Amino acid sequence: MDKLSDVIKKRLNHHSLEPAAKAAMVVDAANELLQSYWAEAKTEVRATKVEKGTLTIEVSHATWGSEVQMHSDKLLKALQSQYGDKMVQKIRIKTLTID
Repeated sequence: MDKLSDVIKKRLNHHSLEPAAKAAMVVDAANELLQSYWAEAKTEVRATKVEKGTLTIEVSHATWGSEVQMHSDKLLKALQSQYGDKMVQKIRIKTLTID
């Protein structure tokens, strides 16, 4: 009898969902790390997606962007140690403009 984890992995691979599932896990882990750095900034700073090895972090203001930039190497190394160098290769910080 196959282990449940093996069955799930086969199904994810069969439906090409594994990369999307891993990306969602990276985004979740990034948000947990960001909250550990700035608990008060839950609505100001958030990871939103991983595409082609780039993690996008959206910030509400350029000041938050600067803060995230200062910690981006530490965040990148933490994510790479957990998910590998290929999954997350760089971080992109996107400042949202609110009219």
